[in-house]
Amino acid sequence: MHKYTLQPYQGMQSRHTCPACNSRKTFTRYIDTDTGETLAPHAGKCDRADNCGYHYTPRQLFEEVGSAK
Repeated sequence: MHKYTLQPYQGMQSRHTCPACNSRKTFTRYIDTDTGETLAPHAGKCDRADNCGYHYTPRQLFEEVGSAK
């Protein structure tokens, strides 16, 4: 099992506004499977694959954080 996964659907409260296209209720955040906590608010995937295609992975997040040190 992966350490980070997209948050399972638990109703519309588990979907957020996409940081790229600003479409409401279309963005799924990544969560830590050990703690259940979400990662950074911009780490996730937009459901509008054809129109937006935004997908910011945990790997990208940790590479960004690592390069900021």
